[in-house]
Amino acid sequence: MGNKAYALATGIFVAILAAALIAGATWLSGYHVERTPYVLVSHSSVSGLSLQSTVYYRGVPVGTVDSIRFDPRHFGTILVRVQIDPEVPITPGSYGTLTPQGVTGLTVVELDDDGKASRLLATSAQAPAHIPLRPSLLGILVDSGHGLIDRLSQLTKDLDQLTNADNRGHVTRILANVETATGKLATLETRLSATLSTLPAVSREARRTLADIDTAAQQLQGLSRSLDQFARSATQLSQTGNTAGIKLRDTTLPQLNHLLMQMSVATDRLQRLTDNLQQDPQSLLYGRQTPPPGPGEPGYRK
Repeated sequence: MGNKAYALATGIFVAILAAALIAGATWLSGYHVERTPYVLVSHSSVSGLSLQSTVYYRGVPVGTVDSIRFDPRHFGTILVRVQIDPEVPITPGSYGTLTPQGVTGLTVVELDDDGKASRLLATSAQAPAHIPLRPSLLGILVDSGHGLIDRLSQLTKDLDQLTNADNRGHVTRILANVETATGKLATLETRLSATLSTLPAVSREARRTLADIDTAAQQLQGLSRSLDQFARSATQLSQTGNTAGIKLRDTTLPQLNHLLMQMSVATDRLQRLTDNLQQDPQSLLYGRQTPPPGPGEPGYRK
């Protein structure tokens, strides 16, 4: 009887546990988390990214990758559809990058924002908003590595061309010229040392010359003052001469001219008197005789 009771209790417990498991599975299958769709647009490789890869926003898991496909309208563009929690602040300044996860080779999506926009990016299931997917650090390094390899290859070619026979001859001649120039520089250094040793004597001569120039300048200043005094004296003399000239022109010359006119009249009279005395000396004693009557005058005789 005890064994039967124990078996019955065990059966009941198993039935209850099975019912609970079925109810839990049913509830879990009916549970659905509402998320917001977005599309990440990539122009480079998305190696390591797979469906259900985790999407992080600044290190916090916020969603999963829903699909990965090529854009049929733009050749080479990859569209990664993701489902993100609706409370995540996706703005027009948001962007995504791919981050490898250790040595597993798996890749996750890291979302971030440049902080320049404050409004949320509008999206819907029918027209999900696009978010740019920037190249990862590894992709940037790989692209830079390709360019670096190309530059190293070109550098190797340039070095091969630089070390050919002709260029080696040029380098040898350049080194020989450098050696010659070095010897000339040593000679020039010796000459410069000798020249520099004479600089104190030249400096003393220059100081004496400057002293002589200073003395000559002082003498020139004295001569300049003397010339200035002479110029002032000449100016005063000129002013005095101008005054005398004006007086001579306005007073003395008119008087002298009048005197000369009177002397001329007196000279003419003296000349006539002399002529009369020469013609008739008796006129000095008896006076001037009356001239004989002319034609038509009374007493005229032929």
